Amino acid sequence: MKKLILCSLLLTGFLAGCTAVNTELQTKEKLLIGSGNDQQLIEFYKANLKLEPIYKAKLVDLYLSQKDIKSAELYRNTYTEDDLEEPEFILTNARLDYQKKNYSQALANLDLYLDEGGEKGQFHLLKGKILAQQKRFSQAIEQFEESRKQGASDREAGNNIAVVKMMQADYLGATDTLYDLYIASPSDKKVRSNLIISSVNAQRPDIALEVLRHTNSDEQARKQLAALMRSIKKNKRSSSSVSQPTVKTSVKSLGSGASFVAPTNKVSHLVSGSEVQQAKSSIVGSELDPNKLKPGVRPIYRVQVLATYTAIPSDFLNYLQTNYGTVYSYTHGLWKRYCIGEFDDLNEAKTFLGSLDIKGAFVVDYTKKRYVRL
Repeated sequence: MKKLILCSLLLTGFLAGCTAVNTELQTKEKLLIGSGNDQQLIEFYKANLKLEPIYKAKLVDLYLSQKDIKSAELYRNTYTEDDLEEPEFILTNARLDYQKKNYSQALANLDLYLDEGGEKGQFHLLKGKILAQQKRFSQAIEQFEESRKQGASDREAGNNIAVVKMMQADYLGATDTLYDLYIASPSDKKVRSNLIISSVNAQRPDIALEVLRHTNSDEQARKQLAALMRSIKKNKRSSSSVSQPTVKTSVKSLGSGASFVAPTNKVSHLVSGSEVQQAKSSIVGSELDPNKLKPGVRPIYRVQVLATYTAIPSDFLNYLQTNYGTVYSYTHGLWKRYCIGEFDDLNEAKTFLGSLDIKGAFVVDYTKKRYVRL
């Protein structure tokens, strides 16, 4: 009897200890997620993988959100057979396949995810993204709409629908969708960034200016808008893809009291661009030979948006090309670095950088770099 009581006490103490550890980890995780410090969150998951196996899936998902496919695959390979019976792990497999452009396998894993009890909202969200990359735009929008009915965030679904419209060059339609999301929550950086791009392309710089004013002074907002408009105009002139409407409204013509007016018409007459090319790792076709530079050569500044060992993810490349025009790539050691924009004035490049919502982006001097157009 005494032994039984002792065993019960020990078991109770063990369970209490486990509960205390789990609660502590949950608290730390919530704080790190709230801080927005992804690198610290990654280190937290790594340090506690043995205590919480689910952290493997969360770590893979976090790497995928950073477009770091190589690291995601590294930890994906630590999954056990038991792990692969859990919907959270299966979903990361589908997301990894999606980023690697293995769309058929991604869809198969999505079906498995649903069969194993996965959330229907997440199922339809990812399926919509896959269909969009396959240029099945109407079906993609249907999936995003269905995700809302199945409990997914209205905001996430709406933003994805707007991105699909932008991929179709339906910038006014995208602006119309994003406008409602912005009014409901002006603090959403992703929505603000997409709304700025769509409204400028939709010939509504007045809307872009008002959104830029949300986080900048009037003077800063005007400078950022002017830099963005110049960049988009330049890329449209140099692009060999389907022509798109040019922004004609002058920034100076927008008075300081310009109102934020919701668009009232939608157009969808333009078609999407040609198939996205893969990033090139060599310097064949280089635009600039540094050995032939002469004193007084015109400086070139761009904004670097990504550095990776592998080719840029197709969805991110498509997003950049759709909204910012040409994407430039150069190789440095094992790294492939990707940039957008072209400026001969450093301050203009910095102003353009300020209008973006791309984490980790920064201005680079491209004058002596050998690069390729993607």
